Amino acid sequence: MGVLLTAAAAWLGSVPRDVRGFSLHEVYLLKQGENRSGDQLVVGYKIELEPASTIDGEVTLIGNRVIVNADVNGDLVVVAKRLQLGDSAHVNGDLVACVN
Repeated sequence: MGVLLTAAAAWLGSVPRDVRGFSLHEVYLLKQGENRSGDQLVVGYKIELEPASTIDGEVTLIGNRVIVNADVNGDLVVVAKRLQLGDSAHVNGDLVACVN
């Protein structure tokens, strides 16, 4: 996974960070009260979905450290070295996690 994240980080300067549901960031934060609609693919070193944030759609998160405290109205797939599901996380669909 380190090679994937290193390659992704190399693209940060040359590719738009958000393109139709695809996000590529070193650190991605969906802040409290923010909402996203549609399917989302987020690749980053650290990904955090704060409490009271919402994603309406299928979500795939690929990162080193992933913290989920949001409402996900769809399936959630996480590929990460470390995953933290907080008390305020709600997944209204399937949860699939591949964690090292």
